Amino acid sequence: MAMMFDCSYVRMWDRFGRYFPSPKEFYLKPFNASGINMVGERHDSGKLCYIEDMVKAWGWNPTTYNKHNQEKIIRKIRHYE
Repeated sequence: MAMMFDCSYVRMWDRFGRYFPSPKEFYLKPFNASGINMVGERHDSGKLCYIEDMVKAWGWNPTTYNKHNQEKIIRKIRHYE
């Protein structure tokens, strides 16, 4: 679900996108009881859960809600054998 945020991912020996340490304990705010209830209620009623309503950045601002790596950042990472 968090892939909607601009983030980094690794393919082979390249890291694509922006990497930064999480400013809080996690990158995303954990669900509280009301969030868990909302998901259950939507499930029971057959309604969809929208990612934009559920996933919230925790202590940082996402740069895009579209495909990640729009900043075109590619960094070689070292291969350890």
